[in-house]
Amino acid sequence: MSVNTPASALPDVAIFDTFPKLLALNARQHPTDTWLREKDLGIWNAYTWQQVNARVQNMALGLLDLGVASGDVISLLG
Repeated sequence: MSVNTPASALPDVAIFDTFPKLLALNARQHPTDTWLREKDLGIWNAYTWQQVNARVQNMALGLLDLGVASGDVISLLG
C-alpha cells in the first residue's frame, strides 16, 4: 500500500480482531506466499500462509475434540 491509498480502499481492520481471523484472511489472499522461514539442522524450511492456517485449524479442532471450550485457559508448549 502506498501512502496515498484512500482510506476507503483499506480493509476494515475491526473485523480482523483476532489472530485466527487475520491468519485466515492472509491464507486466502496470499496462500502460497512465505509466512516464515526457519533453519533446521542446517536446512532452511519455508512455510506458506496456507500451511500455517491449516496447522492452526487442525490444532483448534484437536483442542475442541479434547473438550477445550471457548474461554478456557490453556498453555501451549512448542
